[in-house]
Amino acid sequence: MGTPVRILDLARSLIQLSGKKEDEVEIEFKGLRPGEKLIEELFYSDEVVCNTSCPKIKKARNVLRGWNKLESQLDDLELLCISTVRLPFVQKLSKSFLSIPVIQPRFIH
Repeated sequence: MGTPVRILDLARSLIQLSGKKEDEVEIEFKGLRPGEKLIEELFYSDEVVCNTSCPKIKKARNVLRGWNKLESQLDDLELLCISTVRLPFVQKLSKSFLSIPVIQPRFIH
């Protein structure tokens, strides 16, 4: 993504490029809007980031769980899916996949 740019520096550059002086244009600080971030994470903390032949492109390797553990968890979930009682399924699903990051975008209309 490149080097971080301070928004204030960007605003000052835009004012200068527009042919005005800083004292002619008011810069108003509003703060973050809901869902807005100061820093965008490109990779999860447990991912291994690797270089590619192109310096601006990176790739990530996920940390894989052991197949035996995953297969056992999937078998448990399959049995719970057959059941007509949903609460144990939801509880097991939450516990089994708690380490999976959940991204919940917030849309403002």
